[in-house]
Amino acid sequence: PLETKRRNRSKPIDLSRGATTSSEQKPSGALKVEQLKTASRQLAANARRPELGPGAPAALGASSKFVALGTSRGLALVFDHFQEVRRVLGTASTDSVKCVALEDDVACLGHASGVLVLWDVVKGSQLRRVDDAFSVSVEKVEFCCRGASDRAVACIDASGVVNRIVFRQRVLGGSYLHEVECLLDAKSNVTPWLSVSSTYAAFSSTTASFVVAFSPSVRVAVTWPRPSQVEDNAVVAISDDGILIRAWGNDLDA
Repeated sequence: PLETKRRNRSKPIDLSRGATTSSEQKPSGALKVEQLKTASRQLAANARRPELGPGAPAALGASSKFVALGTSRGLALVFDHFQEVRRVLGTASTDSVKCVALEDDVACLGHASGVLVLWDVVKGSQLRRVDDAFSVSVEKVEFCCRGASDRAVACIDASGVVNRIVFRQRVLGGSYLHEVECLLDAKSNVTPWLSVSSTYAAFSSTTASFVVAFSPSVRVAVTWPRPSQVEDNAVVAISDDGILIRAWGNDLDA
């Protein structure tokens, strides 16, 4: 039995066997897959009037309260889990939304111009606009560790610049200020992929993978060299309990 398991483990996975269409999928265990028909009909109606609609879907973010869909016209459609549009964030423009992150009642949108905008989803109000962090498209944004009255996001742009932006609220619930911390610059040749947990950010360059810790101070906690004779870019993921996994070419490491 042990030898059989080892042989089966080394066999390539055939994804064509037992494949089903989305209409044939059945829930199994704790995972349930279903089409959001009401929201899909809304998107289809928008597509039929491109000159008036919010634009094509370009980015997606989700939380326990909302699903936010960034569009090619610089907007974000915020749906609740009853598939009703609760807010439309932003003003129509040519500055496409490239990435979306949600935390509680707050959304952070990264745009093709390099602008980052923090929004109050419930009120539909802009909390802070950041235009001094990136000069090219923001490819990925994720919320990370936060304090009692502030929030923080880790972001990576198309050139490989990795920044952490901390949003601090003024006393008595006033407006937000922001601070930009550069984790890695474009000289590091970082690929535009980022994984963030509550206390760490993980990303890769052409030569190594890195884990940056946010507390007690920002620092590179782990440098993981590239496997030998591998040319492809790496994809890394890190969980809140510190588990790090990396796929680089045909190598999968943890």
